[in-house]
Amino acid sequence: MTRRIATALTALVLGSGIAGWAGTAGAFEWSGKLAAEAKNLKSPIAEMRRDTVRRLAAYDIADTRALLLPMLKDGDEGVRLMVAKVMGQYRVVEAVPEIAGWLGDPSRDTKLRAAETLGEIGDRAATAPLVRGFADPDFEVRRATVLALGRIRDPAAVVAIIGRLDDENGNVKRAAIDVLTELGDVRAVIPLLGKLSDSTREVRVGAALALGQLGDQRAAPALLRLLRDPADEVRAAAIEALGHLRASIAEDTLLPLLEGGETTELRAKAAFALGESGGPRALRALTVALVGDVKAAAREALVKAGPVAVPTLLAALDGRIASDPTAVVGILKELGDPRATEALLAELGRDRVGRELVVEALGEAGDRRAFAALLGVLEDKNPALRRRAMKALSRLIDGRATDVLVKALADGDEEVKLDAISYLGRLRSRVAVKPLIALLERGSGPARMAAADALGMIGARDAAAALTRTLVSARGDLRRRAADALAMLRDTSQAPALMALMKEKDPLLRYHALRALAGVLRNQRGAAATELAALARGVLEQPGGGLSLTMAALDVLAALRDPAAAGVLLPLVSGPDLRLKRAALDTLAALAAPAAVPALIKALGDADPAARASAVWALGRLPARAAAPALPGLRNALRDPSWAAPINAAATLGRLGDKGAAAQLRRALGSASAPLRASAALALGRIGDGAARAELLRLLDADTDRYVRANAARALRKLGGAEAALAAAAAPGGDDDAYVQAIAAGRQPPGDAADSADKDDDWVWVYVRNFDDAPLREERYIMILPDGTVKAGLSDARGEVHEERVPLGPVDVVIPDAIDGGGGEPQGRRPGVGVPPAVAAPSTPPPPAPQPLPARKKPTPPVVVPSPPPSPSPR
Repeated sequence: MTRRIATALTALVLGSGIAGWAGTAGAFEWSGKLAAEAKNLKSPIAEMRRDTVRRLAAYDIADTRALLLPMLKDGDEGVRLMVAKVMGQYRVVEAVPEIAGWLGDPSRDTKLRAAETLGEIGDRAATAPLVRGFADPDFEVRRATVLALGRIRDPAAVVAIIGRLDDENGNVKRAAIDVLTELGDVRAVIPLLGKLSDSTREVRVGAALALGQLGDQRAAPALLRLLRDPADEVRAAAIEALGHLRASIAEDTLLPLLEGGETTELRAKAAFALGESGGPRALRALTVALVGDVKAAAREALVKAGPVAVPTLLAALDGRIASDPTAVVGILKELGDPRATEALLAELGRDRVGRELVVEALGEAGDRRAFAALLGVLEDKNPALRRRAMKALSRLIDGRATDVLVKALADGDEEVKLDAISYLGRLRSRVAVKPLIALLERGSGPARMAAADALGMIGARDAAAALTRTLVSARGDLRRRAADALAMLRDTSQAPALMALMKEKDPLLRYHALRALAGVLRNQRGAAATELAALARGVLEQPGGGLSLTMAALDVLAALRDPAAAGVLLPLVSGPDLRLKRAALDTLAALAAPAAVPALIKALGDADPAARASAVWALGRLPARAAAPALPGLRNALRDPSWAAPINAAATLGRLGDKGAAAQLRRALGSASAPLRASAALALGRIGDGAARAELLRLLDADTDRYVRANAARALRKLGGAEAALAAAAAPGGDDDAYVQAIAAGRQPPGDAADSADKDDDWVWVYVRNFDDAPLREERYIMILPDGTVKAGLSDARGEVHEERVPLGPVDVVIPDAIDGGGGEPQGRRPGVGVPPAVAAPSTPPPPAPQPLPARKKPTPPVVVPSPPPSPSPR
């Protein structure tokens, strides 16, 4: 059985910016509230009409479209502009004819808003009126129409935009250049070549850069001539463009520039350009330049060149190219290429380069040929070197290291010792149990905590008594670690001793004992579990026990998973304490108790958005027949203006197989919220909605979020008829994320290896902390379960996230930074095995609204803070 307790750490960047709740009890009564709001749209006071539009913007546009469209004809310009903003935000195509007419309005502000809104809506029906806007005498309006056409991306507008390259205003020219670059239409190449001789320096710069981005080799001769331009900025742009073109004819010009250009800045530009070209002569010259005054640029260029630079760098280490060996090893460290292993091992025995840097480079290469050498470095007298070696072993560690790691438990350097403890836990090393128990009882504070974690990971039941003693005698975080380890061990022999601790006066001791018992007796039946359930119910029924103890009692009931306990939770669900209401709803999700359905349906209309989200999730854990009465409310929850409820509603409707929600789920595929797109995609696959296939194919190909693409792949596998697209995504060089490739191929992504036959016997505890290890209470999180199910919610009053009945496999926990738009950069798969880290993953905010997909980008590495590894017990 796999069991996981981990710590997710995150640095908060921005506030949430989440729209407030606009519904009420029952079926939300939106129609009544909207009717009341709509009355004020007829107010004679313009400010009141503006305020009404502002409030209506928080509702789902499907409910407000008919109310807002007529307001585009309002007599007040402020009202009209505010409505136009909403139309653009939600891409309301019906608004195009009216707003297009504004392009002839006398007001400059109105024309600018019209152009901006038409671009946001993105409908090609706006192309013709926008092109007519090029005749406007105001250059700002002409510029805005160019940018709007760029967003619409209509090929029919390319010729008209090319015409703006001759606009009398330089700002309009530059906007046209930028848009033509984004459109990537080769028809722009010849006109852009003509702009290389423009009288405006900024236009020449833009044209050169655009030609580089368009990648047409016909531009190379003209760009070479531009190197004689009197402006340094223009020459620099020409060099950069030649690098993008990777034109062979440019190398002969760029190499002399690198070796003796007019200025250091131009030499640096030449270095970057040569790095992009990647030719043998260029790479050799860059390697030589690592000892010159542009060594920083040469280093960056070689790193950007990537694997193709490795043979040249190895030739430098071998003495065949004169260069700086320290700089070369540093670049090889950045590249992490296993081909460098032998050369780095040889360098380890020399004195030319600091051994610490060589060891780090070997670690990044991740080649098992370095394993023995790195183990040997652990015998070095230099503690800093031993620390580097221990870190370098992270990706290579296996059972062969056990003896060395056990010996390292006595290392005089605390960091080395802590890494050794962590690795032994990860290896589940039985040999290490006795020394780890000794460290638990007599080590330093950090070593004791690490030992507790490792013993839990190993599943060392012979350490249970020592952990129980530690639970009694320790304080602070060590007590929590001991309780967590006991929960992972699930040694029922400790239940009597832990139950006895519930009679102690120390409230924190009782709290941690109760949490340990939740794990020890998880999903158990019998006398001990019955006694524990009675104890937990007693805590809930007796006021005055304090929030912490009450939360621990809820942990117990969730872990026992006894539907009969639902009755004791219902008073909390309807009670005044918001923290306990949310926790009780989460506990009901773990119990999957049909008796709770009426209370959960009522909670769908709760004034608290987090409570609504938890109720939606709890209904999805029930059998489909039991949850059937909730389907109308769950469909409404897809339109909830809060952040988490629609995400959970999509997951729940998919689990329940509600075909009646198909149209709403298809619309959610266009949401600005990446988690909602991911959740809706999976749901459509589960309910078998073939009408979603085309949009799912688009998401698989173009969405910037890895989880959206993965769930589109999961859905398409269920729907069928997309074998070619799935094969393309799964192929090497197909999707640029290994996680998505695995899902598209029908494989389990990298992560935990299942070691239980019970597919729903896994569970997850996550402590949500900031970088100062302070708990983040009521912090938004996204949990992606192994089957792709997406759950959204808030961490609890303790800064924790719990989930029971989790399918086996890797679990990701994402702590969003509330980035505008919620799509963000695609995320690279986390390193390591089965650790649910926090990544700075963009995945949330406004109410569901269709949005154009941004251009797909290569993945950027996630911000990952190391967490304790997973903790499977022995079979």
